[in-house]
Amino acid sequence: MKIKVIIKRPKRKPYSTYIENSPENLRRTVGAPIKAELLTLDMAVIHAERRKGIAPDGRVWDLEHNCRLCGAEYYGDLVICGIRGNVLTDLPIRWQEAKRIFAELWDDEKRGS
Repeated sequence: MKIKVIIKRPKRKPYSTYIENSPENLRRTVGAPIKAELLTLDMAVIHAERRKGIAPDGRVWDLEHNCRLCGAEYYGDLVICGIRGNVLTDLPIRWQEAKRIFAELWDDEKRGS
């Protein structure tokens, strides 16, 4: 099942899209083993569990700084989505509201970091 999300890549503007809601696809989208953290009661950020590491296939990753969001620093690609219980869901807000709530995503893009 696909869910509506915001994806934020380092040094790029965030964008809204639909992605397949599976652990494998989220890992592929983020580019590393993933970790989910609550941003609000109904929204989560999916991100790399650590900045540097070695994948089971021997591939080494060292992720680029992406942004500061809600007081935390993130590296590599981010996925912001809705969450209900322990199930990832469509982003529960409209694009303009996301730009207001997560203004720092666009601010970091302007600074090029």
